[in-house]
Amino acid sequence: MGGKAPITLLTDQCAAMAKARRTALPNTKHRWCRWHVLKDAKKYLGHYFSKYSTFKKEFKTLVTFVTDKAEFESQWKQLQSKYQLMKNKFLNRLFKYREMWAKPYFMQDFCAGMTSTQRSESANHMIKTIIQKAAPMHLFVSKFTEFQTTRKSDECTQNFATLQVNRRLTTRLPIEGHANAVYTKTMYQHFSNQLFESGSFVFKEKRPPSEYILIDVRLEGSDIARDIHVTLEGENWITCDCGLYEHMGMLCRHAIKVLTHLDRREIPSKNILQRWTKWFDEGNNNTEYLTQLAIENDDMKKKALVSKAFELANKEATISNFTYQQAMEALTHATNCTGTTPTTTQIQNDPNRRLTGDLPTSCPPSTFKGGRPAHTGQKSWLEIVKKDKRPKGSEADKQATDWPREENPPCKKRRSISDLMKA
Repeated sequence: MGGKAPITLLTDQCAAMAKARRTALPNTKHRWCRWHVLKDAKKYLGHYFSKYSTFKKEFKTLVTFVTDKAEFESQWKQLQSKYQLMKNKFLNRLFKYREMWAKPYFMQDFCAGMTSTQRSESANHMIKTIIQKAAPMHLFVSKFTEFQTTRKSDECTQNFATLQVNRRLTTRLPIEGHANAVYTKTMYQHFSNQLFESGSFVFKEKRPPSEYILIDVRLEGSDIARDIHVTLEGENWITCDCGLYEHMGMLCRHAIKVLTHLDRREIPSKNILQRWTKWFDEGNNNTEYLTQLAIENDDMKKKALVSKAFELANKEATISNFTYQQAMEALTHATNCTGTTPTTTQIQNDPNRRLTGDLPTSCPPSTFKGGRPAHTGQKSWLEIVKKDKRPKGSEADKQATDWPREENPPCKKRRSISDLMKA
């Protein structure tokens, strides 16, 4: 992180991680992963999903699309009252800790659009796809290095596509052309989707000096319809009470509706987040990073060379004849030397060589002890019998506590090793 603490930390409900966060990252906002919080909804609410055809849709709409705190709390109470769930322990527990996971309480926290650690963009999800849970530490290190090189290569591919691929505009609005010139390929697609969705909003009222109230025509007259307030502050800043810009760093459909209504040709400069622009990565030396990772990987060596060649070719400045001759001579020499191994004298005389040694990459041989295997004794058999007698999922709701054991472990008195030795 370059010595800088993250703005927001997403975890599950593990109490140990929360305690570590308070000690190591006191200024970081801690939120719970929404996927982990709602993963047991089917277990505790499955009966109501099948009994009431509209309950699942209303519950999903509430936890996914509502962004106003007062509206969220009001609709939550109405949902419980409508389906007679006022005493449901699972829903009451969710509502009690709503500030840790619910979307209305996330909107002012920058998360780059993520509210779950299980999304495909998260490192937690991607690492699980290439590293097994039971992998030893030496395998984890090698696989993690491979993961870094792959992600960096994918990033370079996306950067190249952003600079080279011509994107077709969906409208002829000048503001969309400005977004195409500013944002990366992925973020421009997000802007284009928001621009399309802005067509369903109309102006309800304008309040001086520059506040606009919008309403969604699709929800007009329904119980969940609400006013959206957009404020234009000067020429370079626009805000909306939906909180999408604060949460993701991208303009929402409501702000885009106001800008297009006012015939603005460009996105306000203060609303353009640098991390989503084409030129954000120019300050990061990706080629040097790839070069360091490519020391022991032939494939990454080739990718680093290609990245360096693109970096030279994409410079706006004119390439001089001297630079061109030097680059061609170096590439020609490297091509002729491909497949040859340098002699010992050449290696010793190389001023840029680094001392490297072969480090062990495997675990030491395991020592097998004699005697009965651990899983064949009478004690292990009794443990299996006890596991079979534990309550199943249908009985879990009756025995639900404030939070499961992994989220709020019991406070039991522990004995030190010295006390055990004395006994």
